[in-house]
Amino acid sequence: GFWGVVLTTAFMAVSSRLDYPGAAWAEGGGLHEDTWDTLLMLSHSSALRALAAVYVVSVLIFNLFGMYITQNVNATARNILDSIRTMVIWVTMLCTHYWVDPSKGERWAAFSWLELFGFLLMILGVFTFNGVVRFSPFEYTEEEQEKGLLIPLPRCCATTDSPHQWSPEVVETGGGVSPV
Repeated sequence: GFWGVVLTTAFMAVSSRLDYPGAAWAEGGGLHEDTWDTLLMLSHSSALRALAAVYVVSVLIFNLFGMYITQNVNATARNILDSIRTMVIWVTMLCTHYWVDPSKGERWAAFSWLELFGFLLMILGVFTFNGVVRFSPFEYTEEEQEKGLLIPLPRCCATTDSPHQWSPEVVETGGGVSPV
C-alpha cells in the first residue's frame, strides 16, 4: 500500500547513493540505480517519457485484465496465466537469440534444461489441477470436479483431517469416491 511505496522509495533512494568499498558498482565500476540521473533523463527525453507512459499503461491494463479474470473465472486461473506468461517470455527470448539476432535474447545454457523441466512440471501441475491429466491411483467423480475438488487424495490416505474433509468410511458411488 501507501506506506510500502513510501518506505521502499526512501530506502532505495538512500541505498543507491551509498558507496560500499569493494562492491562491483562502487565508484561507478558497475551498474546501479541512480534516482537523480533517472529523473534528469526523463526530464530531457520525450521518447523516454513516452516509453515510461507506455509501460505504466501496459501494467495498468495487465492488472485490469487480471482483476477481470479473477472476478469472472477465479484466482487460480489468474495465477496459472501469470506462470505461463513467464514461460512465454523465456521461449520468446530463446527464439529471439537463435532466429532474430544472436546478440539479443537468451542463449541455451547449462541450466536451461532445469528451467525447461520446471516449466513442464508446472504445466503438468496445472493440467492435473484442472482434471485434464488424471493419475490412476486417484479416483475422480463428477461431483468433485463441479465443486473444484480436482485433486482428490488416494483412498489409502483419506483421513478426516485432510483439507477435503474425507470420511474414513469411504462410500462407493459409480466408480468414484464421495466425500461425506
